[in-house]
Amino acid sequence: MNRRLLLVTAALCCLSLVLAFGCREKKTIIVQQPQPVIMQPAPGPVVVLPEPPPPLIVERRPPLPGPGYVWVPGYWGHDHGRYAWMPGRYARPPHARAQWVPPRWDRTEHGYRHVPGGWR
Repeated sequence: MNRRLLLVTAALCCLSLVLAFGCREKKTIIVQQPQPVIMQPAPGPVVVLPEPPPPLIVERRPPLPGPGYVWVPGYWGHDHGRYAWMPGRYARPPHARAQWVPPRWDRTEHGYRHVPGGWR
């Protein structure tokens, strides 16, 4: 009889623990990433991200591939609303006096706007 009472008591204790802790409502917190603002001026889409880009990455230049090449440094570009590192590379300028203008992120009232780089 004592054994039966002990089993019933143990079962009730387990049931109360399950009811107390196992059936708690789980709260899920969803943190949404800020979405980029995409504006459409004449030449093409302009991407604006809400936060500044990370610091530049210091890259090690590989050996020069040949005469006439110049080093184009890496930069923070964008990919699906996030910053993405575009590694540096060697390139041939389009003409003898061409200079590489690196891309940049300009601060605006809506966030940071990507301004593409290129040869000038």
